[in-house]
Amino acid sequence: LFFISCLMLANAFTSSTNGATRGKMNVSRRPVSFLSMAAKKGTSKSFRVSLKLPSKDKDSPLQDEVLIFEPVLKEKSKIIEVRYELPYSLDVEKNEVTGLPTCYMSGWNGEVPDDILRFCSAWTEDGECVMHDCCEGSWEECVEALMSNAP
Repeated sequence: LFFISCLMLANAFTSSTNGATRGKMNVSRRPVSFLSMAAKKGTSKSFRVSLKLPSKDKDSPLQDEVLIFEPVLKEKSKIIEVRYELPYSLDVEKNEVTGLPTCYMSGWNGEVPDDILRFCSAWTEDGECVMHDCCEGSWEECVEALMSNAP
């Protein structure tokens, strides 16, 4: 399971403990939307992240992918990659002020409160692993993508 978070380097962000939504959601295992790996050039401010995704066939090698995406914060930030074995625990909630999926507790893999969950791996119905953009679409779609990783 892959997570890509935006780690804030400034304290100008509103704490995720103010007005956040938590709770269990009843969702299907199919992500509603996912990032197309179409070639994009990006801008001088774009983040570029290389990663390896599993293929449909378990015996096939991992597939190289490159994510190119724009920052969501005006403050200086950086990208961290977090990987968890299944099953996993991730303390993320929708920040009511920003609308972004935000960590509210430190995790053992390096995420800290106020980190923003930018992407997570998600599995489609046809068995393809894709990267879901958690800052696009609804909170329900983000949760659905996360839950698609459940065994």
